[in-house]
Amino acid sequence: MRFRVSQPILVIAAVCALAMLPWYAVQLTRTFHIDYVAFRCAGLAVLHGQDPYLDRSLHDCELARGLLPSLTVPAPHPPYAMALFAAAASLPESIAFAMWSALAIGAAALAARALSRLTSLETSLTASAIVALVLIPSLALGQLVPIAVGGATCALELVRERRWLFAAFGLCIAALLPNFALPAWIAAFVFVPRMRLPLTCCGLGLLALSVACVGTHATLQYFDGVLPAHGRSELGAFWQMGSATWLAGLGASTQTALALSAVLYAALAAAGIAVGIRLRAHYGGDHWILASAMAFGVVGSPFVHSLDLGFALPLAFMLYAAAPERIAARFAAIAIVVPWQYLAHDAGISAAFTIPFLLVVVDAIGALPPIATAAIVAAIAAGSLEAYRAAHAAEVQLAAARAVPTNLPMPLDALAETRWGAFARAAGDRTTGWFSRVPTAIALLVLLGTAIAQSASYNRNPAARPSR
Repeated sequence: MRFRVSQPILVIAAVCALAMLPWYAVQLTRTFHIDYVAFRCAGLAVLHGQDPYLDRSLHDCELARGLLPSLTVPAPHPPYAMALFAAAASLPESIAFAMWSALAIGAAALAARALSRLTSLETSLTASAIVALVLIPSLALGQLVPIAVGGATCALELVRERRWLFAAFGLCIAALLPNFALPAWIAAFVFVPRMRLPLTCCGLGLLALSVACVGTHATLQYFDGVLPAHGRSELGAFWQMGSATWLAGLGASTQTALALSAVLYAALAAAGIAVGIRLRAHYGGDHWILASAMAFGVVGSPFVHSLDLGFALPLAFMLYAAAPERIAARFAAIAIVVPWQYLAHDAGISAAFTIPFLLVVVDAIGALPPIATAAIVAAIAAGSLEAYRAAHAAEVQLAAARAVPTNLPMPLDALAETRWGAFARAAGDRTTGWFSRVPTAIALLVLLGTAIAQSASYNRNPAARPSR
């Protein structure tokens, strides 16, 4: 089983990427980076002593930057993340976005390097996977997912190298998206004893940073107000592919879907830790427990965006590298990289820019003749384009935004999720939500099955031992 990217495919992919790069860069500068606008406005709210979770703190700021009057995009991240947003907001707007994008690119590069070192796979393969799945969609939105994924992936490498303090710092960065980092935090704290003190210090530091940024009231508000409200606001959104959305799609009520998804999340995170312990026994290294916990947590998480699959990518590539002869491992490693949602909702140069990177991934992992590799990638691209044309995704989203009343009653303590939830309900599932959910779900379920199968081996590695 070869691990190397074939030279012809690598050359073709590089030429195509370089040829599209100028057009992609121009398109990126003209894109409305909707999530970054929300982050910047939340940061400005913090700098002005306002509550960054309230509608009145964000709406006028976002409206001044081009958002439609009927919308408010929330910034539903933990209070300590507001320190990052405030730092970005303290800079001139054009400089801040350039630095924000540079930070995302740098974090993606660190993630690719760490994943390569974890798996002994070529950096061209790991970098292509990170770019296609996480970086390109994130740059269009101005998202922070590459930063969090970079922290999580580097933490896995540092755990393997037994550099506990730096590993804890990586998990702190991953905690920018706490629902994906939490299973790894629990796994590290319980099953890697040397991580307990660094994680305790990091946790106390994040708590102190939260209170310093937004105060005690807003810190508590995040847990008892923002999280439930955001959960309700996006339950039927076409961009969601978490367990709560699946349960709601199967007919469960809002409260039932949220409650059951929380139980499912806890159960799968626990199962991921158990599987990770067995993988550690077979292959060696505490990083297996953390990687497995994160990947299983992604599957069970109530709310997941396609970008968030970057947290499951390390386990997929680790399993493939450990047993490349397993067809299921190869399938999961390829299918999880394809940004189905992004391809189905963007038919422009940004979506096309992912194709050369997918070509590298399919070639290296699929180990197929170049013609077969090209045919598979072409089929993915053609299917996604057809889904986009059938859905008229951009038109539907714009119509939904305009359908939201601009005069919604807004109490002073109304959360930003009020208008956002109205938009999500108006957009509903009239786009290609299920087109992206089904192949993503298949890839994740195959990944879980592969992890369980490979953990069931009875050949214990004598070198594998837990850390003390």
